[in-house]
Amino acid sequence: MISLRLGEALEGELEAEARRSGRTRSQLVRQALLEYLAGAERQRRYAGAVAELQGAYGDPASRREALARAEETLDDGFDEETGPARTSPSPDNQGWWR
Repeated sequence: MISLRLGEALEGELEAEARRSGRTRSQLVRQALLEYLAGAERQRRYAGAVAELQGAYGDPASRREALARAEETLDDGFDEETGPARTSPSPDNQGWWR
């Protein structure tokens, strides 16, 4: 259980929305808090991913390794314009999609 104080204006807006939506004030506050917490978690994950990518991009050895892997992929039959090389299905396998 939690108790909090709202300013008059915010409490009035909350009350009006509760009447319009047919939901209780508690339901509205609970939903708003859930949405806020989910958004905060997404922001933290996004910021972590950006920091990790910036760190990897800033490391010359990591950049060289990424370029080498990309070149290997191209050398292994990946066409830059059409994607992976297409192969015929083998007799025992009807096709790559099965």
